[in-house]
Amino acid sequence: MKKLTPVVARANVAFIGINQVRVNLGQMFGDPTTSPGGKALKHACSLMINMGTVFGADSVIKDSSGSRVGHTVRAKIQKNKVGAPFRQAEYKVEYVKGIVNTEGEVFDLAVKYGLIERPSNQSYLVNGVKIRGRDNAIKSFSEDTTLVESYNNTVRDIYLGNEEPLVAKDEEPEGAVNPLINAIE
Repeated sequence: MKKLTPVVARANVAFIGINQVRVNLGQMFGDPTTSPGGKALKHACSLMINMGTVFGADSVIKDSSGSRVGHTVRAKIQKNKVGAPFRQAEYKVEYVKGIVNTEGEVFDLAVKYGLIERPSNQSYLVNGVKIRGRDNAIKSFSEDTTLVESYNNTVRDIYLGNEEPLVAKDEEPEGAVNPLINAIE
């Protein structure tokens, strides 16, 4: 790393290193995970992101036949010299398509911030129409691209602090998915 860092800086390129995490067996307190390669990698990097699979029944993406075609990934920033550390995001990945379902992300954030009403545990009010079930509501929501775009802009304004949410940011509606990367970038 001592020889590589100045070369990367002179070339003005981004160097991405991929490393696995292992468990430090002798550690009693704190996080027992560590990455191989010593302290040089941790010291030299300006951004460290820990990515892992989210475990749970709703984190698996299945197709119509019931076979697994994707899962939810959590990206947590461990170190950041250029921004706020310890932030995290979750997003869905399908094995063939990559990152998917931006309409679902915008929908979940709109529910979280109170832009889409939820009169009961099973129904949603999308554009004045009561729809039963989250999947049906997202399907109806994603058909109107202008509606998705307007909610996307409003969610971005709320997230960036330019606008106040209709409900408190700390309140998490039941069944809501955490904010995802595509909806906030």
